[in-house]
Amino acid sequence: MNEIRVRFNYENFSFAKDLRGFTAVKIAEKIGTSTAEVSYWLNGKKAPRPEKIFTLSRILQVPVRFLTAADSLGANISNGTPLFRSSSVTTKKQQVSFEKLAVFYNEWIKQLGKFVQIPKFKFEDEIRKDSFFQILGNSFIKEKANFVRNAFNLADNPIANVTALLERSGVFVVFVNEEHTGINALTIRFDGRIIILINIASQSAARIRFSLAHELGHVFLHLGYDRRIYNTKEKHKVMEAEANEFASELLLPEEGLLLDLMGTGLKSLVTLKPHWGVSVQTLIMRLNALGIIDDNQKINLFRELSRKYSRKDEPFDHGNGAISIEYPSWCNAVLAFLRKEGLLAQVEWNGINLMFVQELFPLLDIIKDSDDSSSGSPFLRLLK
Repeated sequence: MNEIRVRFNYENFSFAKDLRGFTAVKIAEKIGTSTAEVSYWLNGKKAPRPEKIFTLSRILQVPVRFLTAADSLGANISNGTPLFRSSSVTTKKQQVSFEKLAVFYNEWIKQLGKFVQIPKFKFEDEIRKDSFFQILGNSFIKEKANFVRNAFNLADNPIANVTALLERSGVFVVFVNEEHTGINALTIRFDGRIIILINIASQSAARIRFSLAHELGHVFLHLGYDRRIYNTKEKHKVMEAEANEFASELLLPEEGLLLDLMGTGLKSLVTLKPHWGVSVQTLIMRLNALGIIDDNQKINLFRELSRKYSRKDEPFDHGNGAISIEYPSWCNAVLAFLRKEGLLAQVEWNGINLMFVQELFPLLDIIKDSDDSSSGSPFLRLLK
């Protein structure tokens, strides 16, 4: 009896393994085979039997067609250094998983680009291109932050919607909700596209706004660095501090903040929080950086904040009156447009179906019970 042979895409198998944070050992244990056998599948030296492919599909939670596709996901992309914002407990597997998620989102954008025009980053000339590490001065960082504010005619006012500002700049913003990872954000470039993944799990709207501004700082200041520079602990620490400084300059311009400042006590800062859309902790750090309060005042304010509230649960973070999360809108506007045109079902590729995309990115409006085309944007038009 002839053995049934099925095409097996070992590159997509390796991609799925990394996306789900699995090791060859873990897969071997779950599927009931040797680690050496799984390694052969991963490097393309052997292909699993059809029943094993179905089992791999179930274990890795990917479509069978993805594991048997003719083309490999992200095989021909050119990507830059992944810039992570994470806690010290983040593992390499978690970072790789997040990076693969960004690769997938880039491929998703490319598919949408077959139907609508994909925006480009508007401020390419303002990105610092130097590949060598250099400590950047306050004046340079402030200049870049002011450039963004001037580009959007913000004067010294609060930014109404930080997510919208990034999307209008041509940055692709996607929110995910991953509870069991220490990664807060990832910024990476693929073939000229800048993608920022924000993990909104356990983050307040104010923290998300700061995370977005922080990542935009990486875009302007550090996108030219290679992995070796970013993976150096001391240099990474400097880069994080510089991105924080950019975020503070962008979100809290000195003149505008000081005009609104009625006092430096905790009560006054809590009052300012919803107006500027930043955490009380960010306000404290900004006032200290501007020399409005000294280090002792900063420490005392943090102590009072911890005593009266919580650093993880400040006023206006939750409940009635909470600052609203500013969700990305570009991709959902495209989806609404394609749904209205009857083209959404055609956005499938490489063995990937819409249900799988929805599972990876639950905040996208891919699968809907009703046709709500009211969110479609008039600037979208079909590519001829």
